[in-house]
Formats: sequence, structure tokens, C-alpha cells
Amino acid sequence: AAPAAAAVVTESADALDAASYLKLVQQKSSESPTQNLDMTCTVNSAIGNAVANFKLACILSSPVQPTKEGLRSKVIDAKTVEQINSESKNSSNLNPFENLGDNVLFMEGDMNLSINSPLTNNHNIKDHYYSKMDKNSYDRYKYDEKQKKWIHNQIKAEELKAGMGKFLENGAANADILSALVNPVVEEGPSTDTVRSLIVTTNLNDFWKAVSKMSPNVPAFEIDDPEAATLSIQIDVDRKTMKILRESGDFTNTMRYVAHALLNKSKTMNEMQKNMFGALINTATAQFEVKISEIGAEQYVLIPKKAIETPATPFPKP
Repeated sequence: AAPAAAAVVTESADALDAASYLKLVQQKSSESPTQNLDMTCTVNSAIGNAVANFKLACILSSPVQPTKEGLRSKVIDAKTVEQINSESKNSSNLNPFENLGDNVLFMEGDMNLSINSPLTNNHNIKDHYYSKMDKNSYDRYKYDEKQKKWIHNQIKAEELKAGMGKFLENGAANADILSALVNPVVEEGPSTDTVRSLIVTTNLNDFWKAVSKMSPNVPAFEIDDPEAATLSIQIDVDRKTMKILRESGDFTNTMRYVAHALLNKSKTMNEMQKNMFGALINTATAQFEVKISEIGAEQYVLIPKKAIETPATPFPKP
């Protein structure tokens, strides 16, 4: 009986319009305590390329005690997830520390950045790190290969909340940015029998205006090119499970616009150099892809004991 019931729900959901279907998919994703993300951003130009790859495992965990191996997460039960989601929906408070309650968000990730160009030395950066966030602080642990030691950076919840300013004050102050994030234009994309694709289009100027209102540290900035100010993302959803499989998009126009704006403001380049780099910018392309897997999988993150025991120091200034 259970499989038959699931099939009915799937068929009913598949009949929804694009925007309603996306909201239901996002709701189902938010009900899971675990999620794996694999994000890639690629910029190609005539003089080289840059590829950033970011893998992340996120686990919402119940409070745990350190083990002899380190601090191990323990996935919370479905009832607790439902309670947290319900409280978040009914609250105007966006403060992640308070919404967590007594739970802990564990993360384990890899960051790889590769820059290849004949004009500069090639750069390859690889980092593996752990992090956790509870109601008291956000902590990040990373092993430094050069220094052969763990680095533990920490920021207290009070300090982070103060730095985020108006963003965490109340729900009314966040209305503009939330509408830009959750109410974009949603249309049908190129779908198959097993995957339903949606095209989500967002106006970056509206989004940036909302962000700059939230914090005095964000400068005003407007893109006067309609194509560059528009970001379209394709979201591929598995029809059977209603899980997001992949998100992808092309931000070439936006990248070129911002790069030219920075180039025009440069005080260290002469006109010939600006013309040369301007030509390179005009041929560069930029894409991103996000793959999502193992939503809700039973897994854990283990932060090594040596990392946990390392004294905390403030995050380096940006």
C-alpha cells in the first residue's frame, strides 16, 4: 500500500505549475537533517582558466559528547526536524543560532581552487576542513600542511549577530531580500520522463538592493545592462523522489559586466593594458553547477580530537 500511496502523491505533485512545484520540492528538502553538496564554478578565458570546486556534507545533529576519536555528530530524529521547521516558518526571526536551539550543525568540506594562466604562476589550493555551529559560536577547524598543525578559528554568536546587523533584527526588515530569494520567476525547463527541470530567473539588482539595505557595509551597486542583471538557474528534480539532483547556470554576462566595472576603476593600468584585458574579458565565459546527493542519508561527521583540543583563535580579518 505504501508504494501506491507514494505514486499518487508524486503524480499529484507533478501536475502542479512550475512555481508551486518548486516550493514543494524546497519544502521536502528542508525536512531532511542531512545533505551533501558538490559545487563547481568555472571561468574560462583566452589566457587561462580558474576552477573552484567545493564539496560539503551538512548534518543537523542532536547535542553530543566528545568520544576518544573526537566530536561525532548524531543525526536528530524526524520529529525534531519537523519541530524546527515549524518554529522557523511561524517565526519572523531569521537568527540561525536561536533557530538551532540545543542542536548543532556539523559540516565537513573540501575546497579546491585551480588557476592556470601563462601570465602568472599556476595556483592550486586544496583545503579540508570541519566546522560546527551551535547557539554559542561558529567554529572552523583546518589542518595547515605547511605548519603541520590544526588551526581552530571561532566567532561567538553575539559577535556574529552584531556584525550581521539589521539582517537578524526582524522578519519585516528582511521582506525585500526574502521575496527576491523565494519569489523569482519560475518556468518549465527541458524535462524528461524521469527528471522535471525548472528555470528560475532572478533580477540581481533587486537582490543587491535588498542586501545593501540590510547592512551598511554593503555598497550600493546597480547593473544597467538587463542581460547582465538577470541570472537564470536550471533546477533538475527527480520526478519519483522529488529531490533536487542538480542546479546549473551561466553567469557570463554578469561576470563580464562586473569585470569591466572593476577594470574601468583601475588606477594601476594604462589605456593599452585596459584595452588588452577588456578584450580578454569579452571572450571569457563563466558557469556554475551544484550537484545534490544523499539527502537524508544516515551518516555522521567526526571532528578529530586534536582539532577539538586546539585552542580557539579569532577568524582572520578579510
